[in-house]
Amino acid sequence: MTHSESVTVPEPSLPANPDLIARFSTRIGGSKAKEVERFLKFAVVGITGTFVNALVLNALMFLFHVQQGDQGLPDVFEAVAYAIAIFNNFVWNRFWVYPDSRSKPVVKQLAMFYVVNSIGYLINMVIFSLSRGAFASLLANMLHQTSVTSDDIKLGANMGLLLATCIVMFWNFFVNRYLTYNDVK
Repeated sequence: MTHSESVTVPEPSLPANPDLIARFSTRIGGSKAKEVERFLKFAVVGITGTFVNALVLNALMFLFHVQQGDQGLPDVFEAVAYAIAIFNNFVWNRFWVYPDSRSKPVVKQLAMFYVVNSIGYLINMVIFSLSRGAFASLLANMLHQTSVTSDDIKLGANMGLLLATCIVMFWNFFVNRYLTYNDVK
């Protein structure tokens, strides 16, 4: 090659489908690949919402020094944390999971999302309230303690949160898919 010849360097190219979730959905979803993709994205959004929820719940328990005997405070803190997580999830669902769902006004869609998720919240709170104490007692028994400690209460609350979140995720996905985002094909 002479000094006057130029060298053409090809630009790097992205794979045909850089979206891992979309590729995986196509592989396992068959004719329902788009719905599988939406569910997986919804689950990812749910995970971020769970982190937001857990972060707010634990921050409030830390800031207000939840101790043994403060049995009602985790329920109040969970309500605040859940409301904040719902808004986080709405934003991500509207712009990432269902970007083609913008035929409805955002306020109307947000209101429907809150209604569906508020019912999900009630389901969540029943599961959370019934299970957190059981988990705290189970932990105390497993550790051969004579009574439940504040650490057992906090860990039991987080275990109850995880259980409730897993169950309510299915409610939220299916009801939101057919009510909130029913304009999506």
